[in-house]
Amino acid sequence: MLLIKNGRVMDPKSGLDQVCDVLVEDGKIIKIAPEIKEEGAEILDATGLVVAPGLVDIHVHFREPGQTHKEDIHTGALAAAAGGFTTVVMMANTSPTISDVETLQEVLQSAAKEKINVKTVATITKNFNGQDLTDFKALLEAGAVGFSDDGIPLESSKVVKEAMEEAKKLNTFISLHEEDPGLNGVLGFNENIAKEHFHICGATGVAEYAMMARDVMIAYATKAHVHIQHLSKEESVKVVEFAQGLGAQVTAEVAPQHFSKTEALLLTQGSNAKMNPPLRLESDRRAVIEGLKSGVITVIATDHAPHHADEKNVEDITKATSGLLQAAYFGGYFVIATPAALVARKFGFKGGIIMGLALYAIGALLIIPASNAYSFNMFLGAFFILACGLGSLETNANPYITKLGSDKDAAFRINIAQIFNGVGQFLGPIIGGALFLSVTHGGDVADNMRSVQMVYVGIAAIIIIMLLLFVFNKLPEGSEVSGSTDSPADNEVSYAKLFSYRHFRLGALSQFLYIAAQVGAGAFFINYSVDHWSEVTDSQAAFFFSIALVAFMIGRVVTTPLLKKFRPGCILGVYSLINVCIMILLNILTGSVSVFTLIASFFFMSISFPTIFALSITDIPDALVKTASSVLIMTIVGGAIMPYFMGLVADHHNIETSFLLLIPCFLFVAWYGFFGSCPKVMK
Repeated sequence: MLLIKNGRVMDPKSGLDQVCDVLVEDGKIIKIAPEIKEEGAEILDATGLVVAPGLVDIHVHFREPGQTHKEDIHTGALAAAAGGFTTVVMMANTSPTISDVETLQEVLQSAAKEKINVKTVATITKNFNGQDLTDFKALLEAGAVGFSDDGIPLESSKVVKEAMEEAKKLNTFISLHEEDPGLNGVLGFNENIAKEHFHICGATGVAEYAMMARDVMIAYATKAHVHIQHLSKEESVKVVEFAQGLGAQVTAEVAPQHFSKTEALLLTQGSNAKMNPPLRLESDRRAVIEGLKSGVITVIATDHAPHHADEKNVEDITKATSGLLQAAYFGGYFVIATPAALVARKFGFKGGIIMGLALYAIGALLIIPASNAYSFNMFLGAFFILACGLGSLETNANPYITKLGSDKDAAFRINIAQIFNGVGQFLGPIIGGALFLSVTHGGDVADNMRSVQMVYVGIAAIIIIMLLLFVFNKLPEGSEVSGSTDSPADNEVSYAKLFSYRHFRLGALSQFLYIAAQVGAGAFFINYSVDHWSEVTDSQAAFFFSIALVAFMIGRVVTTPLLKKFRPGCILGVYSLINVCIMILLNILTGSVSVFTLIASFFFMSISFPTIFALSITDIPDALVKTASSVLIMTIVGGAIMPYFMGLVADHHNIETSFLLLIPCFLFVAWYGFFGSCPKVMK
């Protein structure tokens, strides 16, 4: 026999809550009294402790199988027991997911070894695909206690209805994670603090209660039991209450963090306070508590979901810090330009292009160890090397194109070539928005990182194929390209001689300022869009950025023929002055008009880089062209500087004010186009 003495005995069923003794025989309580004396009984002193029925947690993530670097069933069971939990229910977002009988049996065999009851749900859809139901009947017979795709909202109402009908037929239930991806922005941040402090579109309340409203009404129609997981909004409590009032079999749970903390915790704890659904407002916290008091919410579940320390111990990325990505990227252009020119002078344009492709492939492959280590600094390093590859390509390809004909039509030729660059710029944000921004919407971080890695492996493979093509094919060089008739005296490579050309010197500064403006506008396009057009999410903003780059490409297509009819410098000047006006308007306009105005700026930036490049090296001796090109590529470092300062302004003031920094850049480019681009040697 076991005699537990002096504990605070709590029995929710009878309402008992007092210090007394409990006598246990053969695992059953046989007596509860203020004082019990029992000869020969083993005595356990519970002074200062609570004696109560074992707690039950119906929502935990024990990460086994496949993610045991975070936790496994054994360590999870020990943690549960330490907290007084004698029964827990695992979610099915393991790797592989618990979608078939074999995986379920493996999990239950491991669970059977523990001293607490470890049960598990199975997935609603096969491998969380959101389309195909699992075999409910077989999984129930094998030991599943319910069904949930927790972490992945079911977007298809048709699938939800089919799942509920199947659950009703088998007298079971489904549990739902309610966050409509189409109505959400960046997960983990409540929409209020996301907009006011971080200047992003966060996780919206309507994404939760709108999807919940749909599902409880389907439950009402099918008469199935649906359980709402970790609700967090005041409106969500009202939705559940309404459905219960209709007679729908709807139950709901809340996690402790949602009735104990608010979004303000993000300001002190940073990424450690991110969660799905996010911490909400004080009004939501109080509403959830009232829901518990009234019985609308019947379950407190922890949503215990451990992550590896490396996944959590990361620096918070502010706008200014994110600008370091641009610094690494465009800094690579600056560093590599001179070495690329030296390689080109020794091995020709072909050698410089091959070096560029090799560095690009290496940088892409280095993304793999960077993502495995969850290291922002390693990402910076990988992007730096990748940018060195691009810088080498630009240093050699751009002058190569300008010299494939007369100087008169150089601006025309390089703009034609750059049109194809615009195609990639258009497709990039669409692919990136689909592959990268989508990782915020549930799923395991490690799985998402593997998806990112495969993208860069694919990029590296394509680049390596291109590299081999250049290695085994001959390119024309020297006089074959330019038809040069320079005298030996003209072939002296001298920076002093190069910078004696006024139009080149001013062109280099103009290119520096233009790149600063272009990259700054692009870097904060999404931030500006979600801040000024409240209905827009981050992924939708990425789509609009793609439209901006379409405008950029169209600008080149439309304007390039005009470069043969009008002086390129004049067109450059007019377009730059228009962009000065646009930067001012961005501080006045709001809503969709402001976003489309920003899109228009990309049309008028379209011809700037290649036109400035061509104007700068016009009437430059051929022997100086490769050096001149390297200097112009070095000016791309402007793109490394401007995003950081725009980020500082945005962090301390607002996003629209940061765009005012671009006005001096466009003004100088306009002056260069009108006046500074006329070839002239300063003696």
